[in-house]
Amino acid sequence: MLKSFAGLLTLTTGLLLSSLAYAEDCGFPPQNKPVIPDGTTATRDIMTAASESVRSYANVMNQHLNCLQANRDGYFFNMTREQQQRWVEDYNSLVDGLEEVENALNTQIRTFNAKQES
Repeated sequence: MLKSFAGLLTLTTGLLLSSLAYAEDCGFPPQNKPVIPDGTTATRDIMTAASESVRSYANVMNQHLNCLQANRDGYFFNMTREQQQRWVEDYNSLVDGLEEVENALNTQIRTFNAKQES
């Protein structure tokens, strides 16, 4: 009885550790950031297309970030402290890059709108 319990405990521990060590491959983040037009010279159609492009880029980037976050424990399981810190820095860099794209578009939309009002 004790021998079968030890075997069950070993099997359960192995399954738990293997599930923690497994992390979904989230692939690479989107590489091509959308082009942000100059709001002083762009047409409404160009601004609309840029807005749609940024929205699409943000959706793909958010899916990638959500995948990374959902699998963080699996990634961290076999990492050193330095590797974990690098992962956090890389993740934060992706978030910052997305915010930069969105902020750049918003700035150009405000510029475009101000041009339309004058």
